[in-house]
Amino acid sequence: MLRLPWYDSPTILGLRVGDVLFRDDLCFFLFPYKFTIESKICTIFAESIECVMIERTITAKLQRMTTLYPIVLLTGPRQSGKSTLLREKFPEYQYVSLEDLDNRAFALDDPRGFLDTYPDKTIIDEAQYAPNLFSYLQTHVDLANKEGMYILSGSQNFQLMQQISQSLAGRVAILELLPFSRE
Repeated sequence: MLRLPWYDSPTILGLRVGDVLFRDDLCFFLFPYKFTIESKICTIFAESIECVMIERTITAKLQRMTTLYPIVLLTGPRQSGKSTLLREKFPEYQYVSLEDLDNRAFALDDPRGFLDTYPDKTIIDEAQYAPNLFSYLQTHVDLANKEGMYILSGSQNFQLMQQISQSLAGRVAILELLPFSRE
C-alpha cells in the first residue's frame, strides 16, 4: 500500500491498479487511471493528478433557487459533498464554517456582529451549530429584501429542520444532497 499526504504534490509513478491512496482516515482504491476523491474525478498522469468536479444533478436547481429565495439550505448526510459543491459552484460567495470554534462562538455570542461581517453572498457551512442565528437571519433578509443572500448547509437533523421551518418559513428553499451510490 502507498500512503500519500493529500497536501503534497505526489509523484505518482509506481501507482498501480489496486494501490490504495490514504487521506486522513479515508482510503480510495485506485482504478485504471481514474479514481474519485472529495466529489471529484481524478485522472493519473505521468507526474501529476488532475481532478475535475463530478457534476451533481442538483446543481442547476441549487443555482436557480438562489435567484428566487434570499436563503437556500442544502442539507444531507455528512460527507455527501455539500461543502465541496457549494465552494466550487459559488466562488463569488464568502465562505464561513461554523465547524471552526471561533466562527461558531462569534455566531452564537454576537449574531448581529456576525451578520454585519457577512452581510450578503455568504455560504454558512454547518449552520446547525448556531440555530439562534436563524431568527437574526430572518430580520436581516427581510430588511434587505433580495434573493441569493445566504446559502446555508448542514447535516440533516430534526432540530435543524424544525428551527429553519419556524424561523425562516417562506424565505428559504430547502434542498437535499445525497451521497454518491455505486452500481
